[in-house]
Amino acid sequence: MAKFNKKTYLCNALFIALYVESADFEKIIYKLNFIFMTLAEFQQELRQGIPSVLPEPQPWDDSVNHAPKRKDILTKAEKELAVRNALRYFDPKFHSVLAPEFAEELTKYGRIYMYRFRPTYKMYARPIEEYPAKCRQAAAIMLMIQNNLDPALNTLTNLLHMVEMVLCSKTGLNTVWR
Repeated sequence: MAKFNKKTYLCNALFIALYVESADFEKIIYKLNFIFMTLAEFQQELRQGIPSVLPEPQPWDDSVNHAPKRKDILTKAEKELAVRNALRYFDPKFHSVLAPEFAEELTKYGRIYMYRFRPTYKMYARPIEEYPAKCRQAAAIMLMIQNNLDPALNTLTNLLHMVEMVLCSKTGLNTVWR
């Protein structure tokens, strides 16, 4: 039996996506990255924090439950303030790209979720030793957060809108609850 090779698998997925009429290549690659992330890649992503290079926008995933759109109750000034507040976490060189994106999210969903920054790794609790932390307590916190966001363990997935909770946990914007 041939040894598993991530590149070969991705090439096969590309081949399938190109020849299957209904396939969405971006979604296939996105899902494959979930499955085949190495421990080093996972630790690197956790360590990076706010990236120095903008990740590509991620495709909308219809296969997961999303939070409902909130009512449009903010004034124009409050919406501008919300976008400015979201931008303060990022290098000013990215503001021209992110400002319209965040404004669109605010209009479309009633919140700024920063979907572009959704984690690319599968959300589940790993062994505590796999978390890149300076102390065991910090690793335990990361483990507990990921355990709570694991759709396989969470029986309330449909009620909790996991995608938005993950984004709020990753970005530190704990505003998913009304």
